[in-house]
Amino acid sequence: MLGERLRKRDGIALTKGEEYKEVIITTGSQQAVHGIIDAMVNPGDVIIVPMPVYLGFLGSAIKSGAKIVSIPTDNQGIIPEGLNRAL
Repeated sequence: MLGERLRKRDGIALTKGEEYKEVIITTGSQQAVHGIIDAMVNPGDVIIVPMPVYLGFLGSAIKSGAKIVSIPTDNQGIIPEGLNRAL
């Protein structure tokens, strides 16, 4: 079982039982991103993202019907004033 292998080989803290049901296998990060957006985002939801943002995320988010609001960044990360304006 995958959960057992992850626990033994990689030291991931999974106990036998319900936690094994929380392991999802994807063919790559883009499939995982799309699955998360599909499960959690509804049409019309607002998603605040830093710019630049991973284009693969944007494509899936826009396709879900979400409204994307971007926030400027600098070398230190998100610019707080941009977040205040977005909120």
